[in-house]
Amino acid sequence: GLAFDPVTRLLVADPTARLLDPDIDYRLHLEGPRGFDGALLAPIELPLRVTPTLAEPVPPPTEDDVLAVLEGCRGCHEGPTAALGLDVTDLRGTAIGVPAAEVAGASFGRGLGGLQRIEAGHPERSYLVYKMLGEGPIVGATMGAEGSPDVPLPRASIAIVSRWIAAGARPTAREQP
Repeated sequence: GLAFDPVTRLLVADPTARLLDPDIDYRLHLEGPRGFDGALLAPIELPLRVTPTLAEPVPPPTEDDVLAVLEGCRGCHEGPTAALGLDVTDLRGTAIGVPAAEVAGASFGRGLGGLQRIEAGHPERSYLVYKMLGEGPIVGATMGAEGSPDVPLPRASIAIVSRWIAAGARPTAREQP
């Protein structure tokens, strides 16, 4: 299938699906796209380029990789007094499948209102990714590096989180003794 990557702002096709031929020039015409507030936008037409896939697939990041990216967020988002109840040391309990507490123009059932903090398999529908990017339907400050909204997270770090979510936001596999 096709998915939008909010970090790179690219429409990405599953390389194993072999949906499109790289020797053909495509144009993507979108009618009826909606903004984050649910408002209907004008139709969009974009060139679509197919690039060859890598010889060896890159494994998705692990939850441990994501926790390392979020380490600087622990000052505001850890423990029982975590801001908005988001504890970055407990993503399973406070983020995955949990509705975002703040979404600009949120109106459940309209547009992208009612986003989850992390929707496993869908970084384009995960509020945390937009909050880290500092764009889209966010409310308040960007979730920045070093616990400061004034220090933006590197896009490569946000891409780790986005790729982990796209791969299903699975826990890191642990060896059994």
